[in-house]
This record gives sequence, structure tokens and C-alpha cells, in this order.
Amino acid sequence: MPIVHGFDPPERFVAGTVGEPGSRTFFLQASAGARLVSVSIEKQQVAALAERVDELLDEVIAEGETQGVVPAVAPFELDDDAPLSQPIEEEFRAGTMTLSWDPADERVVIEVFPIGEEPVELADGEEPEEVLLVRLEPGQARAFVKRAGVVVGAQSAQIVSGAPGIGAISSTHDQYGLITDYVSGVTDFDAYIASNPLHVWDFSVEDAGTTYYYEWFSNFGTSTASVSYDLGEVRFTQGLALWNEDGNGIGKLNILGSVDGITWTTLGSNLTPTNNASGVDYGADVFNWDAIATRYIKLEASQCPASSTWVGCSVGEVAFNVTDVPEPSSVAMAGLGLAVVGAVAARRRRQQA
Repeated sequence: MPIVHGFDPPERFVAGTVGEPGSRTFFLQASAGARLVSVSIEKQQVAALAERVDELLDEVIAEGETQGVVPAVAPFELDDDAPLSQPIEEEFRAGTMTLSWDPADERVVIEVFPIGEEPVELADGEEPEEVLLVRLEPGQARAFVKRAGVVVGAQSAQIVSGAPGIGAISSTHDQYGLITDYVSGVTDFDAYIASNPLHVWDFSVEDAGTTYYYEWFSNFGTSTASVSYDLGEVRFTQGLALWNEDGNGIGKLNILGSVDGITWTTLGSNLTPTNNASGVDYGADVFNWDAIATRYIKLEASQCPASSTWVGCSVGEVAFNVTDVPEPSSVAMAGLGLAVVGAVAARRRRQQA
């Protein structure tokens, strides 16, 4: 009989990492009560699993046959940015994963098999020695996808000048304001931009007494500001999309890149983003450059227009066109797959709050 690490549903199911960027070990971790199971996994597998789970739920919504609510985005109350639980003891290393939708219980079902124990490699009647079996409620599954995107993207932002301003600088890369999600390094950049994704014009939303911001504004009275984004590790970049906030925005823009955050290379200068109409959902400007290895990207804003309510620079969202510099073990493991059981087609439209 195989050892089945079953969670139906888990109290927590997340992707996370151990180690410094560039030499990280990725894990899937499921827990319920005192039970804790950690499975090591490749970065590409995390990205593929998150993308397929998202698509599977989109298809379930499109079919419209569920009794319960399948959220289009991760519920705010299920946000999870805590580190992996301790102790982290590897049960096995992930090989093939299977993904399906159970219509009877309305659960996303994920099976993770050890390397060498994949179903396609077993003889007829032979069972794997071990498997991680997780059955997620739809909201949990969306929350897993959201966190996985953060783990894979490993992005953060710092205000260089114009701080603290209002809103949250993290809101300019967390994708909350975009009507259609984007995850750097996971979502196909060109196809995404071709779909003309919009950013909501709202500044913030209230949910259960908590304010969530969609945009960031520099200090009142400033016409210049600078923001630096950390991609978490050195990645090949060749462009970005900027949703220039509709009320104020950026008049002129310089884009710089750096590997170490000290020495900077100009990627674009004296650029003019679109001055979007106020009070209307707005699209992105795309700025491209020749592919270059960078970890940090800095936006230098100037000549920021004043609105009737604020004098300052503002940013709606940025999305980066990146490909990975592989983690040390990624090349050898890149062939490990994900078997998807169930339709995966429709892309969702974010519901505005």
C-alpha cells in the first residue's frame, strides 16, 4: 500500500523557498493540525502548477455548473505571506503532478508523485510508494496561485525619493489593480499585452475593515520621484509595461537596470507615458530594450502632472518582461511535467471591488 499524505482540505497549502535568491530550494507544504508535509519541487513546476490551477478554476467558472461560489481572484482574507512552517523535512522530491476538478465535492485535487514514481512509469497494477494528495476549496486554490506567483516572481519595491507618499508601493507590483492577472516569469508577456489589460482607476478598496491599495502617490507637492524594484534574483529582462495612473501619473520617465543595485545601466530615457483620462480604467504603455541580465529596475519620474486633488507622481502598476537565469538544479529537472486532468482554457476577468 502506498503512503498517502492526504489533506482534505488542508489548513494551509503553500509554495515557499529556503535559501538566498539564485540558490533557493522550493517546497510545496501542506499542513493540518500537527501534521506537516514538505515536498521539494522545481521553480518551473511551481509556476506551471499555479498557472494550471488558475486556468482550471477559470474553466469551472465558465461552465457555470457549481453550487458554491468559485472566486475569480484570491479572497483577501486568505492572503498568506508567512514563511514556510518549521521544521522543513523533505518527504520526497516532486516528479509528476496531476490536477483535476472534483465536481461532487467542488474541490481542486492535486496529486504529487516522487521522481521515479510517476504513474506513466509504473507497470500495470503497480502503485507508487508515496504520494501527496491535496483537495483544495476554490478560495484556497486561488490563494495558492497568488502566493506561488509572489514566490516565483520574488518581487519587492523601494521608494528611493518621494517617500512615503500615500497608498502602498507594494501595490504597484502585486497585481491587485489589474483587471486580468499577470505574474512575471509565468504569464506570457506579449500575449498578455496583446489582450489590452486594464488597470482599475480606483485608488483603494475596503474589505472587512482593511484598506487595500491599488496605486501609489509620491509626497504631496513633488513633481519628481524614484522607485526601485527588486526582482529577487538576476533575471533576463527586455521590457516592462507601465500603467500610468489616471489622476496624476508620470510626465517623463527614465528606466535603469542593475545587477547589484549600485551600478546602473540606462534602459530607456526621456520616455513619455500616456497621460490617461481621469476616472476611467486605463491601459499600459510598453517600453522595450535589448535583453539584459538585471536584478533591480529603477523608475525615475519627472514632470509629473498635477490633478485637482493631488500634486505629485503616481504609479498604477508595473509588469516586467522577464525570463529566468536558471536556479542551479533547474536545467536538469526542466523536463519534469504536470499532467492536467480537466479542461483548462478560459481566462478570467477580474471582478472589480
